[in-house]
Amino acid sequence: MPAVKTILKPCMGWGINFRYEAHGPELNSVMQNLNPYGSELLTQVETYVRDLLGSQLPATRTFHTLNHTVGVVRACWTLASHYDVQEPSVEVLLTAAWFHDTGYIRGGANHEQESVKIAVRFLRDFNLPPEFYFKIEGLINATRITARPVGLLEEILCDADLSHLGSAEYETWSLLLKKEFELLTGKPMTLRAWNKQNIFFFKNHVYYTGYAREHWEPVKQRNLARLEE
Repeated sequence: MPAVKTILKPCMGWGINFRYEAHGPELNSVMQNLNPYGSELLTQVETYVRDLLGSQLPATRTFHTLNHTVGVVRACWTLASHYDVQEPSVEVLLTAAWFHDTGYIRGGANHEQESVKIAVRFLRDFNLPPEFYFKIEGLINATRITARPVGLLEEILCDADLSHLGSAEYETWSLLLKKEFELLTGKPMTLRAWNKQNIFFFKNHVYYTGYAREHWEPVKQRNLARLEE
C-alpha cells in the first residue's frame, strides 16, 4: 500500500488553500493527461467522479459512462488549449466536464440539475468563491439538449459533449447509445429506425467553436453520409 500524504496546496488561480491526499505515483499516472496544470482540485474531482460512476452508475447506462466522461474531459482540453484558455478557467471547465453526467446515477430526467447538485455538494468542502459554483452550474446546464451555450467555456463543453459525432469511433458510440436506449425502454429498435433517428439529430446539430467546425464537422458529415447509405 503506497503512503498517503496530506498536503496543503493552493487552488489554481483562486487564492484558496485546501487539503488533499496524494496516493503515490500510480494516481498521478492516471491523471497526467486529464489534469494539464497539476491542479489538486482536479485531482480530487477526478478521483471522486471515477469512484462515483464506478460504484453507482446503473448497468443500463452503456453510453453515459466513465469512458464518455473521460472523452469529454479530453475533448475540453483539446479545445481549451487551442483557444489558450487560462488556467483558472480551465480548472472550472474540466471540473464541470467531470461532473456533467454524474446525475445519471439518479436517473435520466433532469440529470443536468442532479449533476449540478452533486458537484456543488462535493465542491462545498473546498471553500471556493461563489463565482466558481455559478460557473459550474452554468456550464453543466448548458449541456441540456435544448440549451444554447453562452460564452466560450459553455461552447467548449457543449462541443466536447458531442465530439463523438465527429469522430472515427462514432459507430461504436452510436451502438452503445442504442443499447442504452433499448435497456431503458425495454424495447428493441431496428438499426434502420435508429439510423433514421440519428440522421435527424445530425442534421439539427451544430458545433459552436471554430475548432470543432474545422476539425470535427468534416468527420461528422462523413458519418452522416454513412448513416444515409
